[in-house]
Order: sequence, then structure tokens, then C-alpha cells
Amino acid sequence: MQWWASKKISPSLKMAELLRIYVPSISSSIYSEKQIYQELFLTLALSGKYKEIFEESTKNMSEPDLKYIFKVMYSSSQESPSIKEKIKNFIGFLFTERNTDLVEIADIAIDNGDHENYQLIMMKYFKTVGDREEDIFIQTKFLKEIAKTNPSSLPSILFGQNALLTHYEKSSIGEVLETTENYILSLLFVEESFKIKEIMSKIIKKDSETNLLLGFFKKQCRDNQNITDYLIHVLKSKNENGFILVSNVLESCYSTHHSLIQLDQIVEEVEKNENCNKILCLLLKGIGKSLGNAS
Repeated sequence: MQWWASKKISPSLKMAELLRIYVPSISSSIYSEKQIYQELFLTLALSGKYKEIFEESTKNMSEPDLKYIFKVMYSSSQESPSIKEKIKNFIGFLFTERNTDLVEIADIAIDNGDHENYQLIMMKYFKTVGDREEDIFIQTKFLKEIAKTNPSSLPSILFGQNALLTHYEKSSIGEVLETTENYILSLLFVEESFKIKEIMSKIIKKDSETNLLLGFFKKQCRDNQNITDYLIHVLKSKNENGFILVSNVLESCYSTHHSLIQLDQIVEEVEKNENCNKILCLLLKGIGKSLGNAS
């Protein structure tokens, strides 16, 4: 700009602030001249000149305050959506070029509703430090956030081939999933029998999801857990889809895990139902298929 080059206007901090997003080169010159380095670093970040931040840092022996920079960038992104992309790019630069620990930045990201970058930063952190017992609070906080915003990714994060985390409060994750009505997933994080039954009842009431419980019963059998009590709980619901579920469980599990299923107790419960014969036929059909498949 001619008016700037001709020095017709004296530089001021107010001018630098006003021009920071629109004419960052002028703002950078003002902050550099006045040796206000944190504002210089911020201006460079807002203009996407990430490498120059650290060049100036080295030259002026002043470490960038990344927490301050990101707080202002997030605040500015509300008025200028293009800054959101700059935030993402800056995080990527810090990972690849600087190998920076950004856990504190993750907190700023989530405080500003930036779930994508929060997850990116935390996964990078866990891959770097490993699965540490002292990170139980950080792991739990991270997984609770994932349970709220991207629950379908939880199984791969926790139980997939490259699973990283084991030190977290399972009950806290289960509570979040239950609150958001992700009942099937919540069963992965509940251990108390009474709580499992409580969640099962909620699933059975949502008829369309009842048969999704088949996976839960299969897992219980793989873990060598007696499933009789839970099957009886389903039968007590007197829900037709529940009866079908029990039959499907018997078909899937009876031939290989019959020791975990007390048929006499199940029959005793069925006999209390007015449709006893119909239900027994259904259950015997499941057992028959199971034994037939085994042979």
C-alpha cells in the first residue's frame, strides 16, 4: 500500500490489530519493530506462515505461546471461517515439523467445539506416549467425548487391531452412552449384573434393536460367562421379540456353550407364561438348529 510505504501514517498497535487478518504483512512489521513477539507469532499463524513463527522465535529468542495463539485463532474463526482451515493446518504443521505436545491445545479445541482436531491431537498423543496408567483421567475424558460425538468409532479405538487404551473408567463411558441412548454400545462398558439387566430392558422396549443383543450374548459365551440369568431376564419381559432373541441365542450358542446355559431354569421361567407351549416350541427350534449345525 502506497500510504504505508510512504510512511504517511505512523504505525500503532491498534492499527496492527485491525489489519492483522486483512493485511498481515503490515501487522507483522509493526509487531516486529515494537518487539511484541507473541502478537507477531499470532499474526504469522493467522496468515498461515507457520515456519516463519519458529524462525522469528529463534531469531528473537522468544518461545511462542501456543495456548494464547490457538485461543485467539479459535475466537477469530467465528468471524472468519477460513481461519478454521488455518487452525487445522497449523496443528498438522506442529505434528509433522515440530513434533509438539499439543494436549493443552486439545482442551482449547474441545472448549470451542472442534471435535475433529481434538480427536486428532489426542490420538497422536496416545500413540506417542503409549498406554499409561497415570493417564487415566485424560483417557477417560477423551473417550467420554468420543462417546458423545462419534460413538461408532469407540469399538475400533478400544478393541480394534491397533487398540491403544486400557486405563479409563469404564462406568463413565457407559453412562455417557446410556444417556445418549446408545444402549448396545453401553453394554461394553458395564460390569454390574443389575445394570446390564437395566440396559437390556431399555433395549427390549425399543423392539427394533432387540436382536442386536445377540452379539452381547455371543461375547458373554466367548468370555465363558453363564448367560442363564440374562436369558431369563429377557423372557420376563414377555416381549415377542425377546422370545425370538432367546431362540436365536440358543441356536448360536447352545451346541458350543451348553454348560453356560441352564435349560431347566429357562423352562421353569417359560412355564410361567400363558403362551408357554408356543415359546417352548420356539426355544426347542433354536436348540435343534444349533445341534444340527454342530453335527
